[in-house]
Amino acid sequence: MKVDLSAMDEVISKLRGLLNDMEQANGKAKYETNISINAFGNDHFKESNDLHAAHEKMKTKIENVILGLHKLVDEFGSNTSKIRDKYTDQEGHLKQAYNGSDGGKSSAPPAKGGALAE
Repeated sequence: MKVDLSAMDEVISKLRGLLNDMEQANGKAKYETNISINAFGNDHFKESNDLHAAHEKMKTKIENVILGLHKLVDEFGSNTSKIRDKYTDQEGHLKQAYNGSDGGKSSAPPAKGGALAE
């Protein structure tokens, strides 16, 4: 079985770029959406405090959504990287086993159980 490691590298690279973009989005949501309580009105506009509280609540929800997505993408990228490393290691083991049976260069037996045998 042949695995296209360059495709996995591309996925990992794109996920890193996505994580960077998400960090920027989280920074904007956290620091660039602040609105002072005075912007919603003054004492003559009784609902100004409610509007400000609603804004703060929604701002926090957006920050949490971005953080949750960031965690998910980071976990997926980490797992993809680990799988890629396992494929690379297995490929090296198979080459050693093949060379060992061909020229006596290695005494390692061929791996059993498919491409990701441990």
